[in-house]
Amino acid sequence: MDLALQLAETEDVAALNQLANLLAAEGDPAKLAIYLEAMAHSPALASASPDLVGNLAFLMKNTDKDELRLAAANVLGMIPRIESAEALASAFEDSNSLPDEKINAAENLLHLAALSPGLVSDSRAQAVVTQLQYEAQAADDPNLRSQALMALGERREMNTAFYRQMQESETDPNVRRLLDKLLGVQTAGAADPATQLPL
Repeated sequence: MDLALQLAETEDVAALNQLANLLAAEGDPAKLAIYLEAMAHSPALASASPDLVGNLAFLMKNTDKDELRLAAANVLGMIPRIESAEALASAFEDSNSLPDEKINAAENLLHLAALSPGLVSDSRAQAVVTQLQYEAQAADDPNLRSQALMALGERREMNTAFYRQMQESETDPNVRRLLDKLLGVQTAGAADPATQLPL
């Protein structure tokens, strides 16, 4: 475990690839979670190899642990490669993906689009936004509605009107507070760090 943490703290791409090899060879879910957490903090992710992306995509598709699928998707969302975008798009479009997995994949796709313009086509990005808006309106679970609204925060400036529309119809107090906060970021939030939301 110490090795994983040491590898995560270096900018050496070879070290990141070594961590990828550990990921591919490991079967213990607890250790996999630690490796994924270490990867998420690696300064070398921008230069990650296709092999690492392939290992993450394989894990995301084949593990039976929901938390590992989500963690792998979050790491893919920080690797600006076309293979990352394709793996996330596959999870987003997979009819067998759980709702929170689809929303998480969508959020990471939008993050990739912001991280590396041109990596995600405009038509795909718009399809993602449209689906997230649908989930924010139609999901029965208020936690899923909140997750979709937060995912839309990757393109917050484009969704102000949608947030205001949702404010008029949303009845769950927690979701309404989130909408207030999201809209606050659009208006007075820049002057008040307490209202800032993490990207």
